[in-house]
Amino acid sequence: MDNFKIKSNYTNNFYDIKFYIPEDSNASDLPLIVVLDGGYYFEIVKSCIRQQSQLFVKTGVKPSIVVGICHQEFEKKEKRFLDFTAPADKYFIDEKRKFMIPDNLGGSENFNNFIEKELLPIIESNINFDKNNMTILGHSLSGYYVLWNLLKGSNIYKNIISFSPSVWWNDYEILNFKGLENSDKNIFIGVGEKEGYMVEGAEKIYSNIKSFNNNTTLYIAPEENHGSVVITGISRALRYIFSF
Repeated sequence: MDNFKIKSNYTNNFYDIKFYIPEDSNASDLPLIVVLDGGYYFEIVKSCIRQQSQLFVKTGVKPSIVVGICHQEFEKKEKRFLDFTAPADKYFIDEKRKFMIPDNLGGSENFNNFIEKELLPIIESNINFDKNNMTILGHSLSGYYVLWNLLKGSNIYKNIISFSPSVWWNDYEILNFKGLENSDKNIFIGVGEKEGYMVEGAEKIYSNIKSFNNNTTLYIAPEENHGSVVITGISRALRYIFSF
């Protein structure tokens, strides 16, 4: 399946969609990994899957299809805040961040519909993947989004990887979201040791999720920061989710 561009009827935005399919394309029912912020992280995940799946006996990382969802470069900052933030009656934005935050927010429901109702059906019509073994991966604001998606009760993903989730968003609203009664997802939360207040946020959301989901782990990466944690932590994250 070739890379393509798609316009969503739900978000009214264009996205570039990138694919990695293992060379043994005759294999069926492969796991599917959806990578958000694909412009940054698709190649990292692709390379890690390709390399480690060749040594599956040692790494436990299975050959997988990797799909990267990429915002258009010229509007990436604005659209990330729209697509990855939850609807809210009011948004609290502290003074130091006001210059960074666009006005248009709270489009995560529409973005969710784009993935589930538009993108995945296209992929399913072209690739035979295992719909019971899907992973979604996000970092920072998209790391917040994948945990919001969990807490809202989405059950299409077996595995959730959240690096440096923006737990601080809207005055730490995600910490007040109602937890599920129980869940059998496999959840990896990673944060860099040098990410300051984000470490505390990751610890708090981990504690909340752990209360209803036993297959949850928190990894605080020694010496790593916001820009380095995904590159250094992705192998550990993949090995964790494939260990179940």
